[in-house]
Amino acid sequence: MDILQKSNIWKNLLLGFFFLFFLIPSHAQDTIKVMHYNLLNYGNTTGYCNTSNNNIDDKDPWLREILNYVKPDILTVNEIGANTNIHQRLLDSTLNDKGIGHYAKSVFTNIAGSYILNMLYYDSTKFVLHSQDVIQPVTVRDINLYKLYYRSADLAISHDTIFIICLAAHLKAGNNSGDAATRAVMTLNMMNYLSTNYSEGNFLFCGDYNTYTSSETAYQNLVNYSNLNYRFYDPINRSGGWNNNSSFADIHTQSTHSSSNGCASGGGMDDRFDQILLSEKIINGSEKVEYIYGSYTAVGQDGLHFNQSINGTPTNTSVPADVLNALYNMSDHLPVTLNLKISSGTSSINDHSGDIKIDFENPVNEIMDIRIALSTNASVILEIYSRLGTQLTKRSLGSGNINYSLNMTGYPDGLYFLIVRDSEGNIKSQKFIKI
Repeated sequence: MDILQKSNIWKNLLLGFFFLFFLIPSHAQDTIKVMHYNLLNYGNTTGYCNTSNNNIDDKDPWLREILNYVKPDILTVNEIGANTNIHQRLLDSTLNDKGIGHYAKSVFTNIAGSYILNMLYYDSTKFVLHSQDVIQPVTVRDINLYKLYYRSADLAISHDTIFIICLAAHLKAGNNSGDAATRAVMTLNMMNYLSTNYSEGNFLFCGDYNTYTSSETAYQNLVNYSNLNYRFYDPINRSGGWNNNSSFADIHTQSTHSSSNGCASGGGMDDRFDQILLSEKIINGSEKVEYIYGSYTAVGQDGLHFNQSINGTPTNTSVPADVLNALYNMSDHLPVTLNLKISSGTSSINDHSGDIKIDFENPVNEIMDIRIALSTNASVILEIYSRLGTQLTKRSLGSGNINYSLNMTGYPDGLYFLIVRDSEGNIKSQKFIKI
């Protein structure tokens, strides 16, 4: 068999995969916003975080401003006080505000006896809390597991649904070897318990990891765990030494303050403590929950305030001014968010992509001719990602109706993701095959 015949057979196989993968009947799709946030002693008074520099009456309006901006469907939090009245207050005063009443919460646990806890809040029109568990109760703080199922439109008929498991953790703080060793114990306990007691699936690990580098054992326990089926993946693929490293200025989450007020840490933005990691099944979308590439963000992070407060010079325009002010005052951490696409049922598509329309020939050979149409004058950014989440291309394309040709000659054959984002916050994601 000559080289040309082999090439044609390979292309036919890829085309067959394409038609099987892309041209199956459309399923209902929903875009879910996941958010994690360290609330900095919300409802907990200490000698250094007190009613003068961390008053909950002041924090509620700031938190409300942030949550109204993000509108999370799933919210995990760290550093909320160990009091059920405080947990209900957050629900009533910030999430279920101004006539909203669809948010619900988990039950708190405190087996480890900490004064600050994790909690889960969620949109009850989209999810039901199936069960919860404590999977690392013996060191410093509980690590909590929350199993949610999705309220698909045909649930009453099909009796089939989609499960998402959210793990929430606040690992031991500190930058000495003992603190690092404690963090390692916490994550290894969690991974061993998870792999022993739960089937592999759609897992999110949300938390304030307090890790300074991806090489730290606590982090390696997550991303290089011995059982491949339970490993977690960084959706933005940004491993490295995050601490005080300007190369990671665009993803740092701590500290929002350049100088301490006695409660909030100072020093400016120089650590990536807060993260959301994903299981491979979410990265690949193999169980009807799929990460939308390009959606991961540290809210309020513009990448221009390394070792500065987020409201320093130059002016931070990544979020509205009121939201930026709330982020600065509410906590010394930034929240992290990402979007998930959930596919279920057989009804119409709802991908929250606004009025973005994309058209191109698929599969792609050497030149990818992309046509983008918008109903507004919003500016557009185009990105290409590998199937493992590595960003390969980023282009600013102006606004309006756009025709753009991308040379794909140097790209290996395989599966890719095209992301188009506009300046109004809409995101359109589409898979394609390069042959």
